[in-house]
Amino acid sequence: TAYQAYFMISSETTYGTPVAPTKDVGYVQSHSIEETNNLARVRAISTREVQTDAGGRYAVTGSVEVIYQHGRILNYAFGATNHASNSNDRIHAFTVNNSALPSFTAEGGWAGVAQTAYRVEGCKVGSTTLGIDVDGQFTVRFDYTGQQNSVAGATQTFTGSALPVYSAYQATVSTGTSGGETVVAEARSFELTLNNDLQ
Repeated sequence: TAYQAYFMISSETTYGTPVAPTKDVGYVQSHSIEETNNLARVRAISTREVQTDAGGRYAVTGSVEVIYQHGRILNYAFGATNHASNSNDRIHAFTVNNSALPSFTAEGGWAGVAQTAYRVEGCKVGSTTLGIDVDGQFTVRFDYTGQQNSVAGATQTFTGSALPVYSAYQATVSTGTSGGETVVAEARSFELTLNNDLQ
């Protein structure tokens, strides 16, 4: 069940070479994974029946929604990050560069008497949605594409972050030129989606 489940990632030094996933991505609300073999139906002249199914391009994708605690996943969504402090604020400036997107190994599993772990290597973030509504917390949804899958030898020991979450009463939505933004009055919700259009 859900209380036994975990989802963790770790950076890969080489794309598609798995590493032990040991880092959390925030308070995970949901995680789904889909694999497809994309089989091709082979027919023949002079017959109506399918003759065989031929293997197609293998694909593995996943989708995760988390309550935001830290920006770890944003490094995979946007690439290189420059961190700076401004008074009490932390500023994270991203250099968007699709060719330099880092990859990670992801693992979802269930820890308990019967342990199960499922690992995907060569993961890159495709689309990322940041959002918050008037009664909620700041969330991040991201979709990833993997190179291949494997069964992990053993489940990981999950260690989550104790960092706080960001609630609506702490948030403002501002627009304008950098450094001169003005607050949008009475904003009830905010959502921003960025897509890397991975192929």
